[in-house]
Amino acid sequence: MTGAVLSVRAVWRALRRTRSLSRPALVWGSGRPVTVGLRPEDLELAGDGPIPLKTELLERLGADTIVHGRLGDGTALIARAPGALALRLGETIRLAIAPGHIHLFDAESGTRL
Repeated sequence: MTGAVLSVRAVWRALRRTRSLSRPALVWGSGRPVTVGLRPEDLELAGDGPIPLKTELLERLGADTIVHGRLGDGTALIARAPGALALRLGETIRLAIAPGHIHLFDAESGTRL
């Protein structure tokens, strides 16, 4: 699986803005680490979104544009956006997580929670 690993804290900050999950849904075990899985199509462009992404590569595919970029901490992230997106390399876009599309996994075993 390719993608970014975001902390539960970062995901919770993003979710608070969309109000899509309650905090207990993001807490698993007693402080045990979880891996948060996000699909590119489940990230939404949002002018005031909580996730800034600096673009590094744009794959213009007609109906869609696949945006490859990095978060502030250097973590790679991929998002799918509308094909008509007016964006240049190096620009920063802001993303939000589509409500209900977060996948949590046990960081040690990889088991879906």
